[in-house]
Amino acid sequence: MKYVISMILAVVVGTIIGFFGVINSVFSDGGIAERIGTIVVIVGIYAILSGLLGFFMPKYSWLWGLLLCIPGVLMLILYMRSEFNIFYLVYIAVLLATSCVIAYVTGKIGERRHRRTDDIS
Repeated sequence: MKYVISMILAVVVGTIIGFFGVINSVFSDGGIAERIGTIVVIVGIYAILSGLLGFFMPKYSWLWGLLLCIPGVLMLILYMRSEFNIFYLVYIAVLLATSCVIAYVTGKIGERRHRRTDDIS
């Protein structure tokens, strides 16, 4: 039950970050340097959140990164239908790769931590 609630929460948080972060970073006016800075911050937020989820709930490790990113990626794909830019595909790939890899790596670290804790008891 803990994992189901956490998965729903991950999708909700991903939707919020996707709307206020991903869509805002491509929709708002600004220079390229400003957009790149915003994108780096958004990718960092996704990495931190997926890393925390992967570490504390290592059972589904990389899935946490996917669940966090899917809403933002879907919103970006819908936005691309009206205004296509090849760099949006790179943005999608970086979001997915970063979140899933960070969640997977921290999930492996979390498994070792839990395994070591279980052996002591």
